[in-house]
Amino acid sequence: MKDLSTFKKLANLHCLTEKARYISLIKQTGMKKLLLIEEDTDAREMLAFALENNGFEVIKGQKSTSVDDVIKLKPNVVIVDTATTKLCADLKANDATGMLPVLIYSATQNVNAIVNKCGADAVVAKPFELEDLVHLASRVAYKN
Repeated sequence: MKDLSTFKKLANLHCLTEKARYISLIKQTGMKKLLLIEEDTDAREMLAFALENNGFEVIKGQKSTSVDDVIKLKPNVVIVDTATTKLCADLKANDATGMLPVLIYSATQNVNAIVNKCGADAVVAKPFELEDLVHLASRVAYKN
């Protein structure tokens, strides 16, 4: 990902109606905290930028992030790449974090098997549009 400005432009092309809806929810309920775990620096920065531009407080985690770390951070949503599906399974198995929404994005062909294995709440298949990931994270974070 050589040109981060291209992704910044894409992040601003979201459906204005959806964006307005979530901005209204943010004003009513406060900014949601999202834990993003991605090892690739460029990908992490691009995803964080898109999510921050859409009302999330983004905490950038590492592959070594543990369940205890997540409990301390108290995110409303966790987004992980398939490289960290063990964390997803551990979060879902823990009483304190089992209800925490976990989204996975994956280039793997069999994404349904990954979701079933770790218990993720949703999956986005790579390649994906930034707006799809942002929309899904917003939908999960702000569902009533």
